[in-house]
Amino acid sequence: MWTIAKEWFAWVLDMWPVLKEVLPTLGLGGALIGGIEFAKWCDVFSSPFWSKLQLAILVYTVLSMCWDGYWVLHPSKQEVQWQRGTDDYGLN
Repeated sequence: MWTIAKEWFAWVLDMWPVLKEVLPTLGLGGALIGGIEFAKWCDVFSSPFWSKLQLAILVYTVLSMCWDGYWVLHPSKQEVQWQRGTDDYGLN
């Protein structure tokens, strides 16, 4: 039991930069989809347009999370140089 918890905690610490970037997008997309679903459940929205909008929001959310995660794991050359404080030749 504790080994699983330790492994999970270690994974979260290792992936924290990625999670910090993708969780706000996941939260916003989930809130939008949940809000539309709640409105459909209350019979406020009844056309098939809203289901298609939910699908579009889901696709956009997933693609945006992948994009943000990719750039966290693969920063650009300019960003790496800026973080290190160097120029193209490795000088300050």
